[in-house]
Amino acid sequence: NFKGNSLLYVPEVYLEKSTKNVLVMERISGISVDDLAALEKKEVDLRLLSERGVEIFLKQVFVDNFFHADMHPGNIFINASEPSNPTYMAVDYAIVGSLSEEEQYQIGRMLLSVISRDFIDIAKILIDSGWVAPKTRPIDLERTIRSACEPMFEQPLEKIKFGELLLYIFDSARRFDLKMQPSLMLLQKTLINIEGLGKQLYPGLDFWAIAKPFLQDWIANRYNPKK
Repeated sequence: NFKGNSLLYVPEVYLEKSTKNVLVMERISGISVDDLAALEKKEVDLRLLSERGVEIFLKQVFVDNFFHADMHPGNIFINASEPSNPTYMAVDYAIVGSLSEEEQYQIGRMLLSVISRDFIDIAKILIDSGWVAPKTRPIDLERTIRSACEPMFEQPLEKIKFGELLLYIFDSARRFDLKMQPSLMLLQKTLINIEGLGKQLYPGLDFWAIAKPFLQDWIANRYNPKK
């Protein structure tokens, strides 16, 4: 239930008016996330808005473990009643996703390893998780991933698209018989959508700066030996 998340509002469902084939939800009023002219006219804080989009994605995936997997502009609206405190409203929940605990942990580790450019650790994660052939040699996979990703790191950090980088990693691993669960493919698509929307709102969006401390805290708290 995302009602408690002040950054994202989900319209109420009217079950008594819904049928097997028709879902009836509360009507909402907002500005389409890709209507930059309207957002700028309202003097919305676009940097804050883009950063909050990343925060929502991370929370849905790693805390709620239930994410909206169809986050294109037609489904995302902005509540700009407080321009300095803009929030999101999302509709159309025909496609949603969740990860197993193992997938959550491995994806969290992988994202941190990408941020740190630790290609050997990325290779080990792909092997340990069973996503590539078990006989894969870490050094061979590491070299393949490095050759695919290093050219992207020649750009300034804020210009690198994290979702596309993840896509390159998975594509380069296909020669090692990569097998991905549908949930991971949904996650990859959602990340690309979220980052694309964020960059459209604020080209200087630094996904890395938001994701790194979030994931470090998440892993430290979730997998604390005391728990």
